[in-house]
Amino acid sequence: MKYVSNNKNQRTVGIMGSFRPNLVQPPETQPAMTRPDHIQGTACNVLLVEAVASADSCIIAASELEQNKGIKITRESRIERVLESLKENNFDAIIYDLSVSGPERYENLDRIACLCPETPLIVLCDGRDQNAALEALKRGAQEYLIKGSMNVRPLRRIIRQATIRKIWERNQIKSARYDYLTGLPDRILFRERLEQAILDANRSDGQMGILFVDLDQFKEINNTLGHEIGDKLLKIVTERIRKCVRRADSVARSGGDEFAIIANRIAPASDAANLAKRINTSLARPYRINGSELHCTASIGITVYPTDAEDADTLQKYADLALHRAKDVGRNGFQFYSATMNKVVHTRKNIESQIREALSKDQFILHYQPNVDAVNGALVGSEALIRLQHPEHGMVPPNHFIPTAEETGLIVDIGEWVLRSSCAQARKWQDSDDLPARVAVNLSPIQFRRPEFVETVTKVLADTGLDPSNLELEITENVVMADFDTTEKTLQALFELGVKLVIDDFGTGYSSLTYLKRFPVCKLKIDRSFINEITSSSEDAAIVTAIIRMAHSLNLEVIGEGIETREQMSFLKAQECNEFQGYLFTKAIPPEDYRDWARDWIDTRVKDYEFEPES
Repeated sequence: MKYVSNNKNQRTVGIMGSFRPNLVQPPETQPAMTRPDHIQGTACNVLLVEAVASADSCIIAASELEQNKGIKITRESRIERVLESLKENNFDAIIYDLSVSGPERYENLDRIACLCPETPLIVLCDGRDQNAALEALKRGAQEYLIKGSMNVRPLRRIIRQATIRKIWERNQIKSARYDYLTGLPDRILFRERLEQAILDANRSDGQMGILFVDLDQFKEINNTLGHEIGDKLLKIVTERIRKCVRRADSVARSGGDEFAIIANRIAPASDAANLAKRINTSLARPYRINGSELHCTASIGITVYPTDAEDADTLQKYADLALHRAKDVGRNGFQFYSATMNKVVHTRKNIESQIREALSKDQFILHYQPNVDAVNGALVGSEALIRLQHPEHGMVPPNHFIPTAEETGLIVDIGEWVLRSSCAQARKWQDSDDLPARVAVNLSPIQFRRPEFVETVTKVLADTGLDPSNLELEITENVVMADFDTTEKTLQALFELGVKLVIDDFGTGYSSLTYLKRFPVCKLKIDRSFINEITSSSEDAAIVTAIIRMAHSLNLEVIGEGIETREQMSFLKAQECNEFQGYLFTKAIPPEDYRDWARDWIDTRVKDYEFEPES
C-alpha cells in the first residue's frame, strides 16, 4: 500500500510492506502519550551518516540547529563507526546519505535498520535519484529528503513526522494480528472470528466445524535442515490448506506448526471429515524445497458446534483433545472429539500427579533382570527396570506411567534417577566381587537428546564410582535415526567415556546398516516380537538368523530378550546368539532378591539348562 506525505517543499511517496493489510494514512496528530513532543521543545539527538563533509543546505541547517541547541548532531561517515555509535548512544532519528558507501549503500542501510528497528530513519538523496529513495523506503525508512532543498524548519518537521510515522507503524504491526510469515490471522484474530462464527451459526440454527491441524514431522525438519527450510515448508503448507477450504471458511496459524480452521455451515458433520481428508491428502504430497524432496504429514482434530459444545473455549479445548488423539493413534489422519477423550485427559492428569508424588516421596524402585552367557550360562550382567510402588495401588508397571512421563517431560527427572540409582547399585556389586557389576539402563529419546546428557552421565559415574565399562546404555533405532549428526556426536562422546552402547528392540525400526557401521555400537538386542515365534514361524526364524549373522559380521554381539521356553533358547544357541534374557531364567527382581537368585543359578545352570561347563 502507498502513503503520501506532503510539505511545502516536496511530495514524498513511500511504500509500506504488504504484510500490513488495510493500513490507512497515519494521522498527523497523535495522542499525547505517543506524540514525540521532545522533537519540538527540547534538543533532539540525531545521527547523521554522510559520505563526506558536505555543503548541502539541509546539513547546514542541521548544523545551525545544533548551534542553537535545537538539534544535537553526531556525524559519522565510516560504517564501522556508525554501528559503534548506534550501540553506544540512543538517537531520536537517523539521517542516512544514500551516496555513502557507493554500491553497498543498501546493505549498510539494512544493517542500520536491523540494529535500531525502533529509531526513525530518514534518507538523503540527489534530486535526480529519487528511485534510490523509494528503494530505501521499501527497506524500512520513514522519509526521504532531497539534497539542497531544505531549511531549518522543514528539517525539524520531517524528523518529527518520521518519528510519528515510526510510532504509528509499530503500533499497526502490533495490532495487525496477522502472522508475518504466512499472512494468516493469528491466534487472537482466530478467536474473534470463532466467536463471530458461533453467533452466526446460532442465528441460522446451523453447524460448523473447528479443525486443529498439526504437522507431524515439522520439528525434525526444522531442527535438522534449519529454520529457512522450515519457513518455506510452512508457506507451502499454508497455500495447500487454503486450496482445500471454501471461501466462507477461515484459516489461521495458531502456533509454530499448528493451524486452525473454522468450517462454516457444514451439513452434515461429515463435511468436516471430507475437509480433513482433503487436507491430509494434500499435505502428504512431497515437498520440493531447495532441490530436495521432503515429506511431512498432518494430524487433525475436529469438534462440531453445537453438537460438542457451544462456547469458544470448550470448542478449542475439544479440538485440541481430538488432535492429540489423532497423533496417538498413528498420525497422518484425523479424529472427531468424543466424550471419552475427557476421561483420557483426566486419567493422564492423575498419572502425572502420581509421577510427581513418586519423585518427591521416593516411590520409584528398580528391579533387575539378569543376562546370562549363551555358551556357559554364567551371569554376566543385568538390566535395570523401573517400577512405581504406589501406597494404594501397589506395584505399577512402567507402561502405565512412562507415556505420560514422556508427554510431560518428567521422563528427564525419572531417567536421571534410574541412571544414578542403577549405577549406585552396580557399584555395590562391583565392590562385593561375587556378582557382575555390569548394568544396562534404557534411555528415553527426550533424555538422550538433552544437550547436557553426556555431562550428566559423566557426573553420575564420578559420584557413584562405577567403572564406565560396567554401564550399558540402551537406545532404540528410532532414537538413533531422528538426528543423525547429533546422535553421532553424543554416542562418540559416550564411547570415549568408556560406556557401552546397545541398540534395543532391533528389527522394529530402521535397521540400517549405515548407522551400525558409523556409530560406536557394541551390541544388538533382538526385539522380543521376533523371539516369540522363532520356533513356529519360519519367517521369524529367518529374520533372527539373519540379524545374528549380520551382527557378527560387523563384530557386534547379540542379546536375545523375552526368552520364555527352552526351545527358543536352543534355537538362539544354535545360531550363536551371545546372551540370553527372559522369564525362562527369571523375571525382573528386587536387588535384595538378586543375590539369592544368582547363587541358586550358579548351582543349577549346567545341570538344568544344558550349558557347557566353564573352563
